[in-house]
Order: sequence, then structure tokens, then C-alpha cells
Amino acid sequence: MGPSGLPLLDRERELQTLDAALEATRAGRGGIVVLEGPAGAGKTALVALTGQRASSAGLRVLAARGGELEQDHPFGLIRQLYEPLLATADAQRRVRLLAGAAGPAAWVLGVGEAATGVHAAGFAAMQAIYWLTAHLAAEGPLILTVDDGQWADPSSLRALDFLARRIADLPAMLLVALRSQEPGSRMELLDELRGVAAGRISLGALRPESVARLVRERIPQASDAVCDACHAATAGNPLYLQELLRSITADEVAPDAGTVRQAALPTLGDRVIRRVERVADDAPALARAMAVLGNGTRLSVAARLAAVPEVQAGRIAHRLRRIEFLRAEDPIAFVHPLVRRSVYDAIPETEREATHRQAARLLSADGAPAEAVAAHVRTLTPSGDVSVAATLLEAAEQALQRAAVDEAVGWLERALAENAPDPPRAQMLARLGTARAIQRDPAAIADLREAYELAEDPELRGRVGVTLAELLAHAGQWSAAIDVIESVDDELGDPGSELEAEVAAIRGIATLNDPALIADF
Repeated sequence: MGPSGLPLLDRERELQTLDAALEATRAGRGGIVVLEGPAGAGKTALVALTGQRASSAGLRVLAARGGELEQDHPFGLIRQLYEPLLATADAQRRVRLLAGAAGPAAWVLGVGEAATGVHAAGFAAMQAIYWLTAHLAAEGPLILTVDDGQWADPSSLRALDFLARRIADLPAMLLVALRSQEPGSRMELLDELRGVAAGRISLGALRPESVARLVRERIPQASDAVCDACHAATAGNPLYLQELLRSITADEVAPDAGTVRQAALPTLGDRVIRRVERVADDAPALARAMAVLGNGTRLSVAARLAAVPEVQAGRIAHRLRRIEFLRAEDPIAFVHPLVRRSVYDAIPETEREATHRQAARLLSADGAPAEAVAAHVRTLTPSGDVSVAATLLEAAEQALQRAAVDEAVGWLERALAENAPDPPRAQMLARLGTARAIQRDPAAIADLREAYELAEDPELRGRVGVTLAELLAHAGQWSAAIDVIESVDDELGDPGSELEAEVAAIRGIATLNDPALIADF
């Protein structure tokens, strides 16, 4: 049986592969399994069942799930996996788990001071997650499950890839479920995980006879024509079939094939919204607020956003869970990402933007982390809003402190697109150029050059110039490096400046490496 209580059909071979991986883990052999399939194919059910079987066998299970609104939260998925365990561990165990090279995991997971050397911190963060996993696996076989991996943040994906390449030496299994093709996902990072996976599972559609069995679980008297109509309407997709069955059984009248075909005409979103509308007058407004806020949000925040009294919101949330719209009431958890998305997409664009703006204000007032607020403001149409740009810059700075460079670049790019008069464009370009330099992105030179030309603050201009000259020298553009460093030297004026030594070093390196300059010398 699947976690929903319905039979898990046409998945025997997949379950055998997962059971074999669990048995290997119990025997001390680690590995990674990637589970792929389209939306609604049943990946979540398989992940949940694997976790249940592992727990029943006495294995420790750590679970996480990616979310559309959390793709830019630095190490968000990694924090989901490990933070609850560390939060509940006693002081002695926490010291043991974070010993040695695992130490930097403390600041990655938000339980220690932030990193200071971002250039070196990236590798330290990856290594720390590996050693934290190793220490946990030393206590007993460990299962790590990641659902909706296509929405994982880049830093977490890099950490998982680092772990996956070394997990064979540990009694640990990593199970990653993801959609094969999802717009906006980091496919190049997901491909890295696919490439190192010991096992890959692709889920297909349900067979007509399996659809018929599921239909008769819900409608015992269903005719062959009704079952055939359900298969034709859903193409054997388990989630779509489940939603269709909810729709045709809502009135407690035995449906015929014509009823099925008529019910299949509306989109998934239409069917979901019709179910929500039956709950209460305020239910659609609360559902829309939940869809904008996403999983993990407190119900009280959704109630305020929807302007629904909190007590009434609690009653509605309870009924939304009973009709299988929500998986959990507080914090909010949708029964499936497609259910949330169907409600979200039905919100008119202007209303959606206004709701995101209000959500950002509420979260900011509640003291939410900058990246949680930034996740909402980044969806807004750029309008030169100073507060939006400042929020995005703060999110970028926090990401850099955690060595989450990919996320920082994304926040900075969006902050620049806001085209606000403040924070200064030179300041944001300087941070973007520095972040791209860590990524070894050639675009860093153009960013820093523009920042150097725009900077009015002497200290900022000096630091940007030194960094730019260093990059030009590393790129072999010796003459250009000399031009920049000479300009910086002329502007510094004060021989005692702390940048003076860096200027002299870069001038020396550039001079010794440029044949034309050596000849002149």
C-alpha cells in the first residue's frame, strides 16, 4: 500500500530496486538512487514508502523536499535534512557530530557563526556536510531522501553532488526524486547527480487494468466503460486520476462514462478550486494566500494575508486537509506541489503581484530571514523600488556569508534589474563581480569594470580596482591590469593606505609577466 492508503500499482520493479538499495545500506554499502518521472507520476509516494520501510527496518531517515519559493534559500534543502536532528541533539552529541572537518556545517545550518573567507568557504561547506553525514552514518545506517529535487537550491545541489561522489564509502543511501524536465530548474547540477547515481528509476504511466483497480477502490460498482473513460482522461497519471476520482465522487452519485468525460474537461486547477469553494465562503481567499506563501508558512500569516480571522482560518484549514487539499494545517503543507500550483496559476497576475508584495511586508514585519522576504519581492515587476533592491541585496549578503555564491548571484542580478536609485549600483556591481569571480565566471571582469567606473566612494573604488586588476592579471591581460592598478595608485594618495601593498604586488606580478613591459623595463 502507498502512504495514501491506496494500492501502489505498476511499481514492483521500482520497489525491488529501492529495497535492494536499502539492503545494501544495512550491509554497509552506500549509494545514490535517482527517481525520475513527470509531475503526478507517483515519485512522492515511492519516496514516502521507502522512508517508511527504512524506518521499520530500524534505519535512521532524514527527509527534505524542494519548493518553488525556496530555490534561492542558501542551503535550504540541506538545512531541511540536518537542522531538525541537530536542533534536538544534546550538547555532547552535537559536539561529536560537528567535530573536526564537520565544524563548518554549524554555520551552513545556521547554528554557528557565518563564514568569513567566502573564497575558501565553499569547499569547506561541502566537506563539512560530508563529514556530518559520515558521523551520523557511524551511529547506524542512514537514509537521506530528497523529494522534488528539481526545486532544490544550487548550494544544496552542489553539496549533494559532493556527498554522492563519496557516499559509497559510508553506510548511507541518498534517494533523490525529481522531474525530468522542469523550467527554471538547475538541470546542469541535476545532471551531475544523475551521472553518479548507482541506480536510476524512471516512472511510467499506469496500465489500464491498474487504473480500473484504483477506480473500483473508490467506486466499487464502476463499469468497464467508466474505468476506460478514467484511463483516457488521465493517461494513467496517478495524481490526475486521484483528482478526477475526487471530482466525480463529490456528489456521492454513481457516475457513468459520460459523467467522467464531462468532469475531465476542466483543468486540474478548476477541479481543485471547485473543491475548495465547497468548504466555506472564505476558503478560496485563504487557499490563494496559502498558494502565494507556499509550504512551511504559519497558518496565522496566511490568515492575515487573506484577511480571514485566525479562528476561522483554522477551521477552514482543517477542512482543506480533510478534502486532501492540504497535507498539514500549521505550518501549511500542500498535498502535492501541483495542487498549490493550480491555485496559484488561477490568480490574476495583478492580484498575484499585489499579494506577493503584501506577503513580503508581513514577513518582514515578523522578522523573517531576508531570503524569505526576497523570494516574494523578486516576483514583482521591476519598478525602481528602493526597499525591494535593499531586501535583495541583504539576501545576497547573507548568501555570501554562507558561501552560497549561486544564490547570491541570482539575488544581485535581480537587485540590479530593479534599477533603484539606492543602494548604489556600483556597490551591487562590486558584490556581483566578486561573487562571479568566485565562480570563475569571465563576466566578473565586466561587472567590476563598470563598478570601478561608477564608484564615487574612494574606498569602494580602490577595493574594486584592486580586485579588477587581480582578475585581469589572472586572465593574462597584463597591460590592462597595469592601467587599472596605476589608476588606483594615483587615486590612493596616502602611502600608508592598507591597499598600498596589494597595489605594489599586482604591479610587480603584471610587470614580470608582460613581455612588452619587461622589454620596456
